[in-house]
Amino acid sequence: MNFSYILNYSDCIGLFLVLIMLTYFNKYLNFPGKKWVFVYFGIFFIGFSSANILEYLRVPNCWIYDLIPLLLSVPLYYFFRSLPHSILFIRINLSSLIVFLILYLVSWEKVFDIPLNSEYYLYFVFFIFIQSAGYLLEELKTMTGIPIFARTEFWFIISLLFYSSVCALLWANFIYLFSNTISIKHEYEIAYLWLIYHNTILFISCMIFLIAISFRRTQPSLR
Repeated sequence: MNFSYILNYSDCIGLFLVLIMLTYFNKYLNFPGKKWVFVYFGIFFIGFSSANILEYLRVPNCWIYDLIPLLLSVPLYYFFRSLPHSILFIRINLSSLIVFLILYLVSWEKVFDIPLNSEYYLYFVFFIFIQSAGYLLEELKTMTGIPIFARTEFWFIISLLFYSSVCALLWANFIYLFSNTISIKHEYEIAYLWLIYHNTILFISCMIFLIAISFRRTQPSLR
């Protein structure tokens, strides 16, 4: 097994490790929205594993990648809803989820396009930024007794922001690079670079949260 093979599947490796740790430390972890974090990583792992299996079978799998942002937005919405939020931000979060659903409804044919539709992922970044901003602003207003760096949910949000912000540049340029290739060979090279870059960033974001839950297995509940 060479290093490039590990990079090809580093996304699933990172997601699987987080799921194992969440399961193993389940009774020690006490933070708002824990079950939705588990659902989030579960959907992520099943989605990417299914895409890898279809790729191995030489079956088109872009539709899975296109659906993943929508599927992930649902547990993320309920996770952020479980955190202390103002009524205004609860309404903003719900509105952003509804807009995401409408985006898929009006462009459902694109889900089955080849190549990957990066606009879904770009809106996913916007969705995460809106949710995270609401949480951080609420924390600045309330300033509860538990230090923010000692909260497991904070490190989950940090891992989300790291993944989405670093990959935003990749998603923003993916269609341009793919549409301006001059040969099938170059298309393959761009797709492979996208795979390695994305999987590495996702693996690092998983490690951020993995380390957090390893060191912060107990904490007072905020609810």
